[in-house]
Amino acid sequence: RKGRSVMMFNTWLQGALVNYGCNQAALAKKMKLHRSVITNWLQGKHLPQPINLLTLADCLELDKQETINMIQALIHSLQEQKCKSA
Repeated sequence: RKGRSVMMFNTWLQGALVNYGCNQAALAKKMKLHRSVITNWLQGKHLPQPINLLTLADCLELDKQETINMIQALIHSLQEQKCKSA
């Protein structure tokens, strides 16, 4: 991990919304999703489907490094879910 902890996806998304001056209602509208979907992501209840990752990156206008950070956060969240269910 190169001395840096990887954050959970919901924590990453909360920060991304603040950094890009976007709220969950606006993001849901941009992504053409119900607001509850974004709420579930922010609460850590669900993770986005792979197809939504590209849309999310586009809506937040993420650059290459930010997109990599988003994917790392998603992978970390998936690993945590797997550990909890084992």
